[in-house]
Amino acid sequence: MKALIAVSAALIAAAPSFARDQYPDVIYVPTPHEVVDDMLRLANVHKGDVLYDLGSGDGRIAIAAAKKYGIKAVGIDIDPERIREATENAKKAGVTNLVQFRQEDLFKADFRDATVVTLYLLPSLNLKLRPTLLRMKPGTRVVSHAFSMDDWRPDQTDNVEGRTAYLWIVPAAVAFQFSSRQRTLAAISWVAGTLASAGGLWLSFRYDLPTGPVIVCMFGVVLLAAYGLRRALGRVPEASLQPVPEQS
Repeated sequence: MKALIAVSAALIAAAPSFARDQYPDVIYVPTPHEVVDDMLRLANVHKGDVLYDLGSGDGRIAIAAAKKYGIKAVGIDIDPERIREATENAKKAGVTNLVQFRQEDLFKADFRDATVVTLYLLPSLNLKLRPTLLRMKPGTRVVSHAFSMDDWRPDQTDNVEGRTAYLWIVPAAVAFQFSSRQRTLAAISWVAGTLASAGGLWLSFRYDLPTGPVIVCMFGVVLLAAYGLRRALGRVPEASLQPVPEQS
């Protein structure tokens, strides 16, 4: 009887840890190192950036960003085993002062301070994340390995070893000046992103300026223009800024 009571007590004590240890819906497949390098290059990672890798696995993207570019990086994964592995890999790479890994549900995690977001998730998960990504500050760069975002067209794509990486530069604040519907948001974001990217590339070429910072500045110009236009047309009611569910 005493043994049974002891076992029961141990199970009760362990119950909270069972509840905390959630597990992913998909099988972990690591991004090849050469694709990791290409994703970081495509995102134009530079000093001062803060990178979040959503579904960080063994931590290779966050670790590579910290080691190669000296930036702060955060990996978020729901699998405790992956978090332990990533933390150990960061120690081996000597970047624990720049990198941290958090065991969280990426759909509930706070990554608003990111300037770069990297993904290697299923298409359905990308779409589920899209409304959150569209609300991030203008100029945030989102890079996805292998999977796109449906009708939110990428600003750039690249291929390495037969694998595709997609880049989006977020102009979400521009879109939210005019609409709250997801398809309209995506369309406005794509147009604003194209204008800002094209303008930034032209200025960079014309005046021999660094491309990444110029494009980010152009997003600021587009945002100010959108804000001025929105004021001229009339304010958007606060209620309309709430997301409108897509029809299934």
